[in-house]
Amino acid sequence: MAAWNGAVYFVGLGPGQGLGLWRTDGTPTGHSLVATLNASISGSVTSANVAISNGRLFVCWSYDSRAELWSSDGTAGGTSRVRAVSSPGSEFEFADLVGTSQRLYFRVQERRDYDPSALSTLWSSDGTEAGTAPLRRRASPAGILIHTTHIVGNAFHFITDDAVHGAELWRSDGTPGGTGIVREIRPGSDGIVRRRVAHPSAVLNGVEYFFADDGTHGMELWRSDGTAAGTFLVKDIRPGVEASKEPGSSVVVLNGALYFTANDGEHGIELWRSDGKPDGTTLAMDFVPGAKGNYMYQLTPSGGRLLFISSDEEHGVELWTSDGTAAGTALVKDILPGPQGALESTFSLVSTPGGVLYFVADDGEHGPQPWRSDGTPEGTYLLAEVQPGSTEPDYELSLAAVGDTLYLAARDSAHGRELWKSDGTREGTVLVKDLNPGPPGSEPILESLTRLGNHVYFFAYDSAHGFELWKSDGTETGTVRVTDLRPGPASGVLPYGWLVSAVLLQGVDAAHGVEMWMTDGTPAGTSLLADLNPGPSSSHPGNLYLVGNQLLMTADDGTHGREPWAIPVPSADRIAPVLVCPAATEAQASEPSGIEVSYASATATDEQGMASVEYSHPSGSRFPVGTTVVTVTATDKAGNRQQCTFEVRVAAPSIPPDTAEGCSCRAGSDSGTMGSGLVWGLLMLVASLGARLHRG
Repeated sequence: MAAWNGAVYFVGLGPGQGLGLWRTDGTPTGHSLVATLNASISGSVTSANVAISNGRLFVCWSYDSRAELWSSDGTAGGTSRVRAVSSPGSEFEFADLVGTSQRLYFRVQERRDYDPSALSTLWSSDGTEAGTAPLRRRASPAGILIHTTHIVGNAFHFITDDAVHGAELWRSDGTPGGTGIVREIRPGSDGIVRRRVAHPSAVLNGVEYFFADDGTHGMELWRSDGTAAGTFLVKDIRPGVEASKEPGSSVVVLNGALYFTANDGEHGIELWRSDGKPDGTTLAMDFVPGAKGNYMYQLTPSGGRLLFISSDEEHGVELWTSDGTAAGTALVKDILPGPQGALESTFSLVSTPGGVLYFVADDGEHGPQPWRSDGTPEGTYLLAEVQPGSTEPDYELSLAAVGDTLYLAARDSAHGRELWKSDGTREGTVLVKDLNPGPPGSEPILESLTRLGNHVYFFAYDSAHGFELWKSDGTETGTVRVTDLRPGPASGVLPYGWLVSAVLLQGVDAAHGVEMWMTDGTPAGTSLLADLNPGPSSSHPGNLYLVGNQLLMTADDGTHGREPWAIPVPSADRIAPVLVCPAATEAQASEPSGIEVSYASATATDEQGMASVEYSHPSGSRFPVGTTVVTVTATDKAGNRQQCTFEVRVAAPSIPPDTAEGCSCRAGSDSGTMGSGLVWGLLMLVASLGARLHRG
C-alpha cells in the first residue's frame, strides 16, 4: 500500500470486479475502486505492489505466468497498462530499486528457486520513449547476471557477467555510451564473485567498498570511485589465495568508518574496521582468541554505535556493541546467563531514529519476547510478555518501526496473532486491538505497514471479511477496518501486497501487450510511456527504479532478450511544497515612520527536492507602525506553489517626557511647548493613518 495525495492506495479484489486499484481516505465510506486491473482474476494473486514515482502512481501485479505494470493518476480514465514484464511460461520478480538524481536502476529476476541459470537483469530509465534503450545489448536472449550494488555520485555501480569478462564491476550513468566495465579485476571469464551469491558492499565518502577475488589474493576488500585507476585492493587481510570474506559477511558504515567481518587466518572470523586505507584496516575485536573466530550477524548502526548478534563460549549468542575499538567492544547484556545464549542469529534487529534497538530474545524465563536496547546494560530489558508461556522460537513475532514507535505482530493464547505497539517502555507496550476476537488472531502483515498522517495502514484478517485494509492511530477505538472491498469472508486485498506512492506503472492492453505507462493525474495526461516490444507482444518491464527524471528497468524487446533499459520520464510533479510560516514578530518603533524588523525564516520542504521561498516584505526591511501581514510563497521545480502568512506588529514609539501630561513648562516657553506637543501629536496621527492605509 502507499500514501499519496492524502489517501492510501492498494490492490484488492472486489465483488464481481476482479483485481483492482483501490483508494481510501481512512473513513468507512471514503473508499472507492479507482480502476479494474484484470476483471477475470478472482483468486489469489502472486504479488501486487503500488509505488509512487515522480508524482505518479504505479501498480505491478503478477498472477500465474503474467506480470503487469500499470500507471494511474488516481482516476479510472487515467489508469492504464504500461506493459507486461514476464514472458509466457516464466515468472519474474522485482528487486534492488536504486536511484540517483538523474536515473532509476533496478533488477528483474526470473523466479526459479535454487536455479543458477535463472535470469537476473539490470534496467535503467530516464523516463522518455526516445531515451528508452537497453544499457547492455546481447544477441542471445538469455539475458545477463546482475549483482546490484550502489549509487556512487550520479552513477550506478553493479556486478554483471557479459559472457566475456566474467562477473566484473560495471558503472552506468543510465545511457548506453555511459555504461561499461570499470576495471577487469580478474582477467578471464571466471569473474570476481560467485554467481547467485550475496554481494555485500557500502559507500563511504563517495567511494564504494566491496569484496572481490582477483585470482591472486582471494576474496578481499576492494574500493572503487568508478574509474579504473581508482579501483584497487584495500588490503590483503588474509595473505595468499585464501579469502578473508566468509559466508554471511556484511559491510556497514558508522561514524565515518567501515565495519565488516573477516577472517585473517590467525584470529578466525572477527569484526574489522577500515577507513579505506591499508594501515587503517584493522581488527576491531578478537571475540574468541585463536583461529576459531566467531560469527557476527545483523551488523546494525544505532545511536552512534554498532549493535550486532554474536557469541562466545561463555555467553552463547547475545547482543554485542562496539564503537570501533577493542576497548569499546563489549557484551551489551547477558540476557540468558550461561553458554546457551538468548538470541537467534536469524532474528532481525530493528533500529529507530531515536537510537533504540528492538529485537526478540529468550531469557529462559519468559520465552521468546520483544526486547529493547540503547546499547547499555541498564537500557536493555524485556518490553512485555506479549506471548506468555512460549518456549519455542516464534518466527512469527514480527517487528516494524514507524518513527520511534514499534509495532509488533505477536501471538498469545487469548487473542492469537494481533497488532501490538510500544513506545520503548514496559508500560507502553500494549495490545492495540483484538481485530479478530479469539485465538485465531488477525495475522496483521507488518510488511505492508504504511504511515499517512497520524495513522498507520496495514492488512489484517478477520473471519467475517477475510484480509482487508485496516488503519490505526495506536488506540483501540482508533483502530478500524477501512473498508470491506470484497463483502463476505473472501479477502479483498493481497496479504503481502504493497501500499506505495508512484507515477509509473505496468499496464496491459490489446494493442501493446504489457508495457510501461505514465500519468500526470488526469485522463488526458495518461499515456503509453514506451512500446518496447512493438505491437501486442509485450516487453514485460520489471525491477523499476525511478532516478530523477529517468526510469531504469529490465525489459525484453523481442530481439535482445531481457536487458537493462533507461526511459526518460516527463515531470509529473503536481504536489505543492509543505510550507510553515514563523510566529508573529513584534517590535517597537523608535520614530513615527517605523523600524527595520528582522524575523525568522519560513521552512519549505518538497518531495522532489528544493523549493524556493519568497516574502512579500523581506526580513530586515522597514515596517511602519501597526500590523503588517507578510505573505510567504514557496515554489518547487515543477512550478507548484504554496502560501502562508504571518504578522509583523510594530508598536508606536514612546511619547517624550516633556510632552507627557503634567509636564513642567519653563517660563516664557508656553507657545513653544504647545507647538512641540501639537507637532508631535500630528506626527503620531499621520503614522497611525499610514499604518491603516498599509494594512488596507
